[in-house]
Amino acid sequence: MRDVTIITTACLPWFTGTSINPMIKASELSKNNICVKLMVPWLSLEDQKKIYSVQFNSQKEQLDYINSYLDEHNYSRMDIIFYDGAYIPWYGIVPSEKFLDKVPVNNYLILEEIDHLLINKPFAKFLRARPDLRIMGVIHTNYPYYWRKYFRFLPDFLYKFMIKNIYGVLHYAILKRNAHRLVALSPAIDFYRGISYQCLHGVGDEFFHEDSVENMSDVYFIGKIIKEKSIDSFIDVANALPDVKFDLWGKFFDTYADKFTGNITHRGETAEPSKSLKSYKIFFNPSQSEVLCTTTLEAIAMKKIVILPDVPCNQVFKLYKRAYFYNNLQQAIDLVRKMSASSSLPEVNTEGYRWSNVIKQFISQELVA
Repeated sequence: MRDVTIITTACLPWFTGTSINPMIKASELSKNNICVKLMVPWLSLEDQKKIYSVQFNSQKEQLDYINSYLDEHNYSRMDIIFYDGAYIPWYGIVPSEKFLDKVPVNNYLILEEIDHLLINKPFAKFLRARPDLRIMGVIHTNYPYYWRKYFRFLPDFLYKFMIKNIYGVLHYAILKRNAHRLVALSPAIDFYRGISYQCLHGVGDEFFHEDSVENMSDVYFIGKIIKEKSIDSFIDVANALPDVKFDLWGKFFDTYADKFTGNITHRGETAEPSKSLKSYKIFFNPSQSEVLCTTTLEAIAMKKIVILPDVPCNQVFKLYKRAYFYNNLQQAIDLVRKMSASSSLPEVNTEGYRWSNVIKQFISQELVA
């Protein structure tokens, strides 16, 4: 069985999916007696101030912070290696050094957000440079969804044609030079021909509890409070249901406060979502920008009612019997109204979403010779 190295594009204290999920994945692999290394970006102090709530003068200080988080949440520690990175406000963190040289020989290498890692390396050929590695590239982000606002002048059919037949073909060729296998987390990534879909994310043990949501109340959303997350739809549904309480958890990136009515409360950020969200009945997530939404997975683990738009990124949740899907605003309003009053819900088993079970499946499929 190969040792594993995971390279990702974000790091604590940035509480985003690409920092949390690879870290927990590495921890769970370590629990299964696999030697694993996690490579994360090291930012200048100036860049840290732009995105981190805490700043560090040395890599050791940041490593101590990460290990404290792992210990506090009962996750196994792993070897952590830093690579130099830089923060671009409109894009995120990108590597500023050749990180491949730091990967040990004969490892199974997981490139989290491979398209992001290669943004400034269009001519890279990892497979040729490191034939000793087995490389999986994982695609987390639906960038064409975010780009759509810059191409408003194009009709939908023409934009989709351009993404699939120009961007998709050219970019897929670049990615295939750098990974033996390319995986998207859901069918939201439909513009690369030949890509496979696999859920490689799970949910931490702290989200699994036996509290019954039938006796709970209120609706919540957690995530970035920005237009791209369809927060306007959340507000519209809340305004249509003044007798239902709606809470927003997350950081303001756009100004929405003037749109809030009396039944909408902004709760701010939380580093303990399993505790902060425990008392809610419904997770209403109108966002269509994800590939696989971690906060939806967490809501399912807590056996919440989840109300979602019927779009490709949410197809993976259709097996969950407490997930309800809508195609327009009125359907969303009707679903929230109906489910907030419902006291009878189908029984569900969410154990398959637990990180330990996801990792066991990954080991059997990918690492066992």
